[in-house]
Amino acid sequence: MAGNEITDLEGQNLTLEERIIKYVSAGPKDSDLEEIYPDAADRNRVVNRSRISALLSAVFDHASEDQTEMEIKSHELDHFAEIQRSFSHDAERLDNALEAELLLVPAGREAMQPKKLIQAKRKRLLRWLVLIQLWNPAKDTEFSSQKALMKEAAAALGSSEGAVKTALSQLGSAMQEYRQRSSFGRTITDPTERWGGRFSSVELDFCRDLEAFCRELPASPDNISPFALLKPALFGLRDKPL
Repeated sequence: MAGNEITDLEGQNLTLEERIIKYVSAGPKDSDLEEIYPDAADRNRVVNRSRISALLSAVFDHASEDQTEMEIKSHELDHFAEIQRSFSHDAERLDNALEAELLLVPAGREAMQPKKLIQAKRKRLLRWLVLIQLWNPAKDTEFSSQKALMKEAAAALGSSEGAVKTALSQLGSAMQEYRQRSSFGRTITDPTERWGGRFSSVELDFCRDLEAFCRELPASPDNISPFALLKPALFGLRDKPL
């Protein structure tokens, strides 16, 4: 963010939201970077790192203006400032095709057992399977049947209705087995173990937690269904890589 643009904000009584908008909007745009980064994905990452850095700066600057808090606040702000500087330093290195040195350095494999992660493509499938499970024909009338919803899911995933239907059936069987064996007191420690021949315990935990989150949200005045809570997010992401 340009220094003169930050200076322009001095003396203004901005809310945190206003400050964040001003800081983030002052960052580079995709069109500004086309000559430096021919690849669109590279430009997107650079822009998003810039936005995160601007967000951190806005929060720090906003909190720093208030001098009436206790001394402990000063200590916490110093720590936050270190985080912001480290992130900006590493973001700048990544933008210039260099390895991160501080905050964004990955944990060393020699020092830990890495958690089994879910690949982005796989996570998209799991989200759609949970959405299909949440569909209620009495409330969610946008789709006339579960088959119609599966057709939509297949189109979004670049798959077939048959493949989605099979995955949904396999997920149900795997989840049932997973819950039964867990309820018998068995400790499940291997994240790579496959359930139903296809789903890892990490993937099943992801599905279980997502479904529970949607079902446990307080009922809205419009009596919105769990399906209706999750659907906008998935439809918004169906053309995105995640």
